Amino acid sequence: MITRTAISTISYNTDYYLYQKLNEKIQSGEIEFFCYINHLPEVDEKKAHKHLFVIPSSNIDTFKLQSFLQEIDLSAPDNPPLGCILFRHSKFVDWYLYAIHDKDYLATKNESRAHHYTDSDIVTSSSDYLNELIHSSDFSKYKTFARLRDSVASGVPFRELVYNGFIPIQQIIQWKKAYMLLKYGDTEYNENCVRNGHESHEDNEFTSN
Repeated sequence: MITRTAISTISYNTDYYLYQKLNEKIQSGEIEFFCYINHLPEVDEKKAHKHLFVIPSSNIDTFKLQSFLQEIDLSAPDNPPLGCILFRHSKFVDWYLYAIHDKDYLATKNESRAHHYTDSDIVTSSSDYLNELIHSSDFSKYKTFARLRDSVASGVPFRELVYNGFIPIQQIIQWKKAYMLLKYGDTEYNENCVRNGHESHEDNEFTSN
């Protein structure tokens, strides 16, 4: 695809090759900024890889960029070249939070990871540019989820969250479902139906079939 919006991909290039080739694109004016991070393989992954984020400075052909990053595997020259998978459009906040394996972000995706990373693990064309992207990103929706999760774990009643102004009134139904899912594993759980082990008032003749 041809685009000038931010893109990301997974790369299997060596560090030296990837940095040098992307820096060529910086020098030619095709790329404004890039950063990547090395990830160790998780239990559901086969090998180490890099998560790469790129901001073009003008229209860029991602297929040509992908071809440009193909690298001969010196350890096995007869094998297919090292490189990256297809590029896709990306938002920095999502790339960054997944790159460092932020626990709160992963929780919103119903995921967890064994390895976690920090900003210092990110390789970048400009540390100042990277810091500006991080500081200008809006992480509030992920931190809000974390606060809800921690409140549920601490036993804070939903009514108290509403009373304290944490839950927006116009979104109360959605937040109630999220609260019930985190607390009971069911968005439709009804606390008023809990009878402490006692049988309900339903007639067994009509409920047994």
